[in-house]
Amino acid sequence: KAGKGRTGVMVCCYMLHSRQFQSANEALNFYGQKRTTDRKGVTIPSQRRYVDYYASLVQENLDYHQVVLSIRDVFLEPVPSQFSGGQGNIQLVIYNKIEEGTNKVFSSPPQEVKRGETHIRIHLGDNGVIVQGDVKLEFFSKPKMMRKEKMFHFWFNTFFVRDQAPVPEPTENGNSDLIPDQSSRSFSYEEQSRHSTYNEMKPRGGSLSLDSADSRPLILRIGKWDLDDAHKDKTNKLYSSDFKVSLVLERVPCESGASSWIRTKVPPQLHETPSESSEADSSDASTGEDDEEGWESVDPSESRVGRYRLLSDPDFRHEEIFHS
Repeated sequence: KAGKGRTGVMVCCYMLHSRQFQSANEALNFYGQKRTTDRKGVTIPSQRRYVDYYASLVQENLDYHQVVLSIRDVFLEPVPSQFSGGQGNIQLVIYNKIEEGTNKVFSSPPQEVKRGETHIRIHLGDNGVIVQGDVKLEFFSKPKMMRKEKMFHFWFNTFFVRDQAPVPEPTENGNSDLIPDQSSRSFSYEEQSRHSTYNEMKPRGGSLSLDSADSRPLILRIGKWDLDDAHKDKTNKLYSSDFKVSLVLERVPCESGASSWIRTKVPPQLHETPSESSEADSSDASTGEDDEEGWESVDPSESRVGRYRLLSDPDFRHEEIFHS
């Protein structure tokens, strides 16, 4: 099983870049068919998501750059079955991959899940949590009188957050209710899609998350089958089939131009590099397919891969691509 996930991501991205396939699904399906006997090549949802990201870069000829966002709220709906009895706490840990590595930028205090709740809301403070580029969210449950256990996690990239969230209506107690499902696609992404074709090579500088001057909130929704570990719950024992995580985000004004690594005026919340022996990762040890979940761990000297730089024609023709 070694060499499926991370290798598959790079192979699929190469096939997309070389125009062998037009969609991420086509590349992923072809790789699974050729690499394995059960057609299960790249199976981890976050890895598949990043192949889809690269397909968007190639197809729309997008100019990738760091987009700074603030995560304001995280919603889980409906409530996972382990909290159905109202006896447990949930915790969220957020990591942000930067040039020097992956840093823990936020760890919420354990939050009690009350009986009868239809959804869980984790509020990340008045200023939210500032992130940019590759972001990992990890969720833990803490049943009473028991150890904390990992629930699931997922990775996303801020450049590809593109749906606008309607402002929620205040409830009777003054709190904002869960963001409804209706949302609008960002204008910049629609404009790029509408006026570009597969063979166009005209550079485009637009981000999928709109202009930083736009104050309207964004929303990122990820369903159960696109959440790492949760997708293994085939019988819906822990999570219902319509389970999803929704992130409400806001744009952050930045000092530098769109083509460079953005430096914000807001300092990072934490600078703690996660350890494999830390409590948050203590329940993450596993074998088999889960070994590929360390796909984000790369040599610091190779961190440029995470910047989604499209190969130029000279790069594409370089002999190193064709000779291992």
